[in-house]
Amino acid sequence: MRLFNSMTVATRLSLTTALVLGLLLAVLYTGYSALGSVALQAKQFAALAADAQQSMLVMAVLALVLGVVSTISQVRSISRPLADAIHIAETVAAGDLSHDFENTRGGEFGRLLDAMGTMEDTLTDLVTQIKDSTEPLTASSADIVQSSSDLLQHTQVQADALNATTSSMTELTATVQENAQRAQSASALAVSASSTAQRGGEVVGEVVQTMHAITDSSRKVVDIIAVIEGISFQTNILALNAAVEAARAGEQGRGFAVVASEVRSLAGRSADAAKEIRQLISHSAEQVDAGSQLVGRAGATMQDIVTAVRQVTDLLGEISAASAQQSQSVLQVSQAVVHMQAETRHNTEQVGHTATAATAMSERVRELQSAVDQFKV
Repeated sequence: MRLFNSMTVATRLSLTTALVLGLLLAVLYTGYSALGSVALQAKQFAALAADAQQSMLVMAVLALVLGVVSTISQVRSISRPLADAIHIAETVAAGDLSHDFENTRGGEFGRLLDAMGTMEDTLTDLVTQIKDSTEPLTASSADIVQSSSDLLQHTQVQADALNATTSSMTELTATVQENAQRAQSASALAVSASSTAQRGGEVVGEVVQTMHAITDSSRKVVDIIAVIEGISFQTNILALNAAVEAARAGEQGRGFAVVASEVRSLAGRSADAAKEIRQLISHSAEQVDAGSQLVGRAGATMQDIVTAVRQVTDLLGEISAASAQQSQSVLQVSQAVVHMQAETRHNTEQVGHTATAATAMSERVRELQSAVDQFKV
């Protein structure tokens, strides 16, 4: 019996069918053999033939009944496990993985039911793991979508700010270059003004020297006037002495007295003229001294102007150099901003692609979640 149970379904069905057919053939063979013998002795064994026919019919009926019973038994032994297997498959197909199926059968159908039960358990574990994984994945994908959206907005704002900065940098670059050109022009004008002021300082120096020469000449003229005054005074004395001597001479010295009087008058006028000239020369000398002082102060002022212009020229030169360097720096910054603008535009596109991919991933996760939710574990 154990050997029979351990056989496969096909083997058992084949053996049962062969057994039924063998019995049926044996009965038929026996019946026909008996009929042949009875035919030879028909008259002698009429009763025996009738009994043999009845026995043959009974045995045939019994064999047929046995075959039918065996066939029904085999069909039921096959249909019940198949019905259980179909029930398990339909339950799993409906998404219900919450049932535990117990199998007490052996053989191939028992192994089939065990395999289907193992499959259900494996599917249950797999669906549970997928559910446990999709729940945080859904939250993470939502966070990624939100973060990508926020990042896209911030990147767009940054791109707009960089566009404005680029425009401002372009204007600033033009302004700085214009200032650099103006600084160069101002530096050139300052150099020219410094040269002019230096020449003016030299001219003022020459004027100062000329005024000093005039002052020296005035002093010499004053000395000459003093000599003239001395001569006039001496001439006046001599004329006075001549008049005294002419008066003593009487009639003979009258003509000489007239000449002495004219000489004395001339000496007086010369003294008066020399005195006026001395006053004029003194006044001129004072004016020349005042002019010399003014020219000296003008020379000092001009020297200060020359120094200031030279300092301004140096400052303008430094400003021009700084403006040129600033122009170069602003140009580099403008180029860097343009490069940043290009990179930001590229980043914006990449963030847009990332946001699109994150949205698509979120949709796929929701679809996966919906598909997994169809299973009942």
